[in-house]
Amino acid sequence: MIQQHLHASLVDYRSRGILLIGASGSGKSDLALRLIECGGLLVSDDQVLLRHQNDRLMGYPPQILRGLLEVRGVGIVTLPHHEYFPVDVVIELVTEPSYDRLPEPQTLMFLEHKVPKFQFWAFETSVVEKIGLVLSQGLENQYMLARK
Repeated sequence: MIQQHLHASLVDYRSRGILLIGASGSGKSDLALRLIECGGLLVSDDQVLLRHQNDRLMGYPPQILRGLLEVRGVGIVTLPHHEYFPVDVVIELVTEPSYDRLPEPQTLMFLEHKVPKFQFWAFETSVVEKIGLVLSQGLENQYMLARK
């Protein structure tokens, strides 16, 4: 089975798979924790395995990392988690708050699946709310239509 290995985190937030990517220290695990504290459920932290399954892009945790989340200043914690979950949206975390105020639609390709991508700074106070707006306003679907 073909798979792709990413240095990333994946959270089920509002029944949507949020794939968090970015440089080391960009806040992937921190944002995953905040999404989980707002009702999300962990899929994988630090590493995500992507596979094509039933016409969907699915994310899985490596066996050794299942249910584990690294919380800086606390350590490794064990949390309830999904064994796998579809990837619906990519959030690329920038290292400082400098991104387009009115961005053009962007997508990333994983295993021949096009996924809408948004850029945010993980440590911005409103980042969880911004992700919520992306989902509630259907912006990820608008991005996909704009890219066709």
